[in-house]
Amino acid sequence: MPQASGPRGHCGSWTPPDSRRRQRADLRQKRESPKPPSLSHAESAAVPLTAITTWETHFDRLNVRRPVPGAGNAILFIGGAGGVGSMAIQLARQLTDLVVIATASRDCATADDDGVSA
Repeated sequence: MPQASGPRGHCGSWTPPDSRRRQRADLRQKRESPKPPSLSHAESAAVPLTAITTWETHFDRLNVRRPVPGAGNAILFIGGAGGVGSMAIQLARQLTDLVVIATASRDCATADDDGVSA
């Protein structure tokens, strides 16, 4: 698994230049940021990927903030208890005025904590 060689407590994104796996990765300083103190190293490493995936799909491609004529003011997330789903719920709740509805095949306590409408 690639590891950051920068200062401990920093996280960032890194894409290998080829398909070979590496034991260590050097991050450019402009691509790293301080690890939030409330997150573990594993959690802080996972946040960028799920947040970027959510942002690209829901805000860049679907543009969920744009009103759709004739549509209701709600959004449905299938798989809301997963990593991208839970991030999508949180971003939609914070950045839009949409009613957030989600489904999940496992315990939905996390989704409830994120503010999903029952």
